[in-house]
Amino acid sequence: HGWPTRRNSTRWVHDARGMRCPPKYLISIASRFATGQELDSDDFTAHNANNYLKRLDYRVIDKSTGDVWGQR
Repeated sequence: HGWPTRRNSTRWVHDARGMRCPPKYLISIASRFATGQELDSDDFTAHNANNYLKRLDYRVIDKSTGDVWGQR
């Protein structure tokens, strides 16, 4: 899957063309590319990560229900 097992998401996944990855890990790695420093997963919540990705029109999906973050 390409990320450390300890960084697996318990509930949410970012879905990009069928590849699913943990939203908080995605934000951490994006920070490293943008600023040179990876964010620690304890520095922000899944809620923060999901909202940020939604604002950028990325899909974040509940692994257990298939619901998309922010849609009802």
